[in-house]
Amino acid sequence: MSARTLMDQLDRLYVREKEMLADFEKEPTAEKRANLDKINADIELIKPVYDQAVRAAARGVDTEIRTMADCENMGGEWNDTTQTCDMSMAAARQSARRAPRNQPGEGRLEDRAKDHATKVNGDFRKFLERSVNGDHGGETFSFKGLEFRAGLEATTNTLGGYTVPQEQFNAELIRAVHDEMVMPRLARTFTVVNADSLGTPSLDSNMTYATWGTELSIGATDTGATFGKRSLTPVPLAAAAVISKKLLRASALPIEGIVREELAYAAARPAEIAYLNGSGANQPLGCFTVSSLGVSTARDITSAASSGSISSYEELVDTKYGIKPQYWGRGSWLLNVYHHKDIRKIKDTNGNPAWMPAGLGTVLSAPSPDILLDSPVYVTQYAPVSTTYGSSNMTPSIVGGSTATPITGRVALYGDFSRYWIATALDLQIEHLVEIKALTAQDIFIMRAESDGMPVLAEAFAPLRLKGY
Repeated sequence: MSARTLMDQLDRLYVREKEMLADFEKEPTAEKRANLDKINADIELIKPVYDQAVRAAARGVDTEIRTMADCENMGGEWNDTTQTCDMSMAAARQSARRAPRNQPGEGRLEDRAKDHATKVNGDFRKFLERSVNGDHGGETFSFKGLEFRAGLEATTNTLGGYTVPQEQFNAELIRAVHDEMVMPRLARTFTVVNADSLGTPSLDSNMTYATWGTELSIGATDTGATFGKRSLTPVPLAAAAVISKKLLRASALPIEGIVREELAYAAARPAEIAYLNGSGANQPLGCFTVSSLGVSTARDITSAASSGSISSYEELVDTKYGIKPQYWGRGSWLLNVYHHKDIRKIKDTNGNPAWMPAGLGTVLSAPSPDILLDSPVYVTQYAPVSTTYGSSNMTPSIVGGSTATPITGRVALYGDFSRYWIATALDLQIEHLVEIKALTAQDIFIMRAESDGMPVLAEAFAPLRLKGY
C-alpha cells in the first residue's frame, strides 16, 4: 500500500479523533472515553506502517502493492475479484506487532517528536494538495477545522495579545446624585455644650385680656398665662465602613474621600427623614407628624374634595392664610415632588396654568427657588405623599383611620420653618481606625452624630390635609 493511501487513512482517523474528543468534552462518559482510546490505539498501530512506507519512498523503493505476494508481505489481504490489497485494521495491527519497538526508556522523546513532525507534515501536505486541486476553491487557508496563522496578532495571547491592555481605566466614579437635604438650612439650629439636652421655656397661653372699667378699677386679675418648656435631647446616629488596607493604598480613585462622603450622606438622609416624619421617640419629631407636642390636628387645612392630589388653587390660598400674616415674611412651602407636580398642573377657568415658575399666574423672570403665593417652594423626596403615588421607607404614604400610625393626610406644609429647632450635641464626626482590624489588614471608618429636632411653635405652621385621609 502506498504512503499516500496510508496518509489518507491516518487523516480520516485524525478527523474522527478530533470530532470524538469535542463530543467527549461536551459530555464526558465512560463509553466515549473507551471509543477515544480505541481510535487512539488504531492511530498508534497504523503510524509505523505509514512511517515505513514514507522511508521506502524516500529511498526510491516502489511501495505499491500489485501482487498477492506483495500484499502478504505487507500483512494485507488480497482480493482476487478487484486484484487489490486490503490493509485492514487487523492486518495493520499484525504488521505493527512485527515492527521493531524501542526498549523501555529508549528514544521515547525522540519518537514523540518524530510522530508529531510526521503528523504535521502529513497535514500540511494534505492542505497543499487540496488547495492546488481546488478542493476548497483554491482560496481557503484552513483544513480539518484548523487554521494556519502567520505573524503576530492581538487576538491570540501568546502571539502578542498579552501586550494589549484589556481595558482603558477611567479614574471617574459613576454614581447617582445625592438627594438634597432641605430641613437643616430652613430650620433654626443650636449646639448643645456641656449638657444632655436643650431646654427652652415657652409661654403656652397669654395673660387674661384687659377689660373696660371705671377710674378706680384695676380690671380682671390674670388667670390665663401659663408656661411650659420645649426640650430637645440629641440622639446618637452612627454608621461604619470596613475597607481593606490594600484598597486604600492601591486604588486609582480617592477611596478614603469617597467613603467619608458616603458616610456623611448616610447620616444626612435619616436625619432629614426624621425632621420631616419622625415619631419623636428616640428620634426627632417631624414637622409633618401629627403630635400635641408639635403640630396638632387643630392646625390642619383640609381640602374641600376627596382626592389623592392637590387639585385646586383655593386649597393653596386657604393653607397660606391658615397662619398669621406675621409669619409670612419667613414663610415657605415644603412638599414632595409628586404634589409639587400636582400644583404645577392646576389651571384657571381659562385653561391656563395657575402657577408659573416665577410665581402663580406669572411667566417672566423666574427666581430661585420657585415662588408660590409670594413664598418660596422647597421640594424634598422625603415628605409624605398620598396613596395615589405609592410609598417607601423614605417617602411614607399618608394614611387614615384609628389604627394608622401616624394618622396623617398631610401632603404640603406652609410655615415659618425657623420655628422648627434642631439641637446638635455632636456634629458629624468620622474616625479612621487602623488598629482594630489590623490582623485582617483592614481599616474602619466610623461616623457619629447626635441631634434632635421638633416644631417649637405650632401656630407657625399650616399643613394641607387631603380630605378622606
